[in-house]
Amino acid sequence: MSTILLVENSPVVAELIRDALAKAPQPGFNVVHVARLNEAVKWLSEGGIDAVLLDLELPDSNGTDTLAQISRAAPETPVVVLTSSDDPSLVTSLLRLGMQNYLIKTEISPSTLAGMLVCSIEHKRVLTELQAEYMIG
Repeated sequence: MSTILLVENSPVVAELIRDALAKAPQPGFNVVHVARLNEAVKWLSEGGIDAVLLDLELPDSNGTDTLAQISRAAPETPVVVLTSSDDPSLVTSLLRLGMQNYLIKTEISPSTLAGMLVCSIEHKRVLTELQAEYMIG
């Protein structure tokens, strides 16, 4: 089972995401929901998080600074940004700050959300294995 840290200040959106993951074809997501950046950083410092679903607009942080702080707190944890924007310049900035991928909130479906999380987690796992192999060999 993969543990997903959902950082989203809207209880309605958080519930929709929980429901989408519960209906996903790939079962096995444990969702931990927090509404503030400081709570997310605390969870990440404790470990055990396989991926982060991150809203950039939070009560205690907003925009690219939100992602930058999450990336600093857990640089090895894949981050999927939840956004309302598909602005290419924003996407480029987010990729440079460590985002693995992004989803537009209005286009989230159970299979898309779960597939994106599974892909992000596996991508990071394979990359870590390859890096370890390269360092050893």
